[in-house]
Amino acid sequence: AAVQFTPASSGTTSVSLSVSDGTAAAVIGPIFLRVPNTAPTLTLTAPADLTVGTKAALTGVQLLDPDASDNLTLTLTAANGVKLDTVSLGGVSLTRVSDAQIVLRGTAQQLNTVLTGNVEFTPAQTGPSTLSVQVSDGLATSSSTQSLFALAKAPVGLAIPNGTIASGVSAAEKATPFNAVVTLTGTGR
Repeated sequence: AAVQFTPASSGTTSVSLSVSDGTAAAVIGPIFLRVPNTAPTLTLTAPADLTVGTKAALTGVQLLDPDASDNLTLTLTAANGVKLDTVSLGGVSLTRVSDAQIVLRGTAQQLNTVLTGNVEFTPAQTGPSTLSVQVSDGLATSSSTQSLFALAKAPVGLAIPNGTIASGVSAAEKATPFNAVVTLTGTGR
């Protein structure tokens, strides 16, 4: 007869086995099993382009840990002036290492809840950047890095109020009101 046992988590566990031939009394004995740790895994997908000075929610990180009861440590590190912030923690502990690095602790389920729109990026400068994510269960670690790009804010029209330019202007020119319209165009890259 074949027997199959699927443990709920890593560690040491035991299974009780009872064997009988139907005539004599059953023989019962424990079988001790050592189930090795399974490393947590993560997937990281790129967010849409970011805009300098504008918050954007992180939604592309998903954790999986077969050892569901493990408390995990998740470290998020951004580069090139990207600030990380959290909106809601839902039972997850937070350690802010710097504006660009936060450490969250909790189960995979708790962390996935927080990672669904509750962590925000705010880029401070235009150009390429990276987001590095590392998850550990204390025995094994997984990590991934994603490229980001921060676009410049779109320019706005520049209005010059009447009579506010005075340097090098004669008294007669100052007395004559004028308007100036400057049109700015560009892609931000």
